[in-house]
Amino acid sequence: MGSLGVYISVPFCKAKCTFCNFASDAFGSDRMQRYTDRLCQEMQDSQERAAALGVSLSSSVDSIYFGGGTPSLLESQQMQQIFTQLRARFQIEPNAEITLECAPGQLSDATLEELLRQGMNRISFGCSRLSMPSRQPSGVCIRGSSVWQS
Repeated sequence: MGSLGVYISVPFCKAKCTFCNFASDAFGSDRMQRYTDRLCQEMQDSQERAAALGVSLSSSVDSIYFGGGTPSLLESQQMQQIFTQLRARFQIEPNAEITLECAPGQLSDATLEELLRQGMNRISFGCSRLSMPSRQPSGVCIRGSSVWQS
């Protein structure tokens, strides 16, 4: 059985862009914690759920991708909680690619440090528009200058 790729969709944003059709929105920190708790519970139950469907899951993981929304909005302790459960349920290969989708200017130092400690080795910065006039009608809250600073 081959290795798994794990995609974790984190449906939280600072603000909802009008062009975005993904299942995401701006929510408070209490909702982010409930999401993190539920995600960890689903990982814990994944083997049993797969077995109930007649499927077996590999325990080896060669890639983890945090997408969204804006997963970089999660707090460092929430990332630690997620990685603790990932490691309890799966064997993360030493050379696994671990990617975080990130909006420029929306990654705290504490979360970055935690992700590096957990083995993150790739960041994907998202930027849909750099010019101010084209950003305003779409509801994009990222400034072009923050892209270059990040």
